[in-house]
Amino acid sequence: MKIYTGTIVEISKLDPDGTGHQKRKIQLEEEGNQISFIEFNGARMLAVLSEFKEGDNVLVAAVNKGSVSKSGARYNNIIAKSIKAVKTQLV
Repeated sequence: MKIYTGTIVEISKLDPDGTGHQKRKIQLEEEGNQISFIEFNGARMLAVLSEFKEGDNVLVAAVNKGSVSKSGARYNNIIAKSIKAVKTQLV
């Protein structure tokens, strides 16, 4: 599991890719202007994410999941397992 710490820049609409999956993605700005896109999948993680808003400083524990599409394209997905508020300014 990896830990990502930063500020939520954007929270996507439900099913941002139009695939029928119950998920949202956040854009997280980390130290040094690094950007990560992290997926929140399933009812439990969507409920947890609903407690946060853009501009919040957070710590996200996530796993990496590489996959290959039917067309052969390769993707690295970052899947959130937990999210917690962080009190200090991060970026």
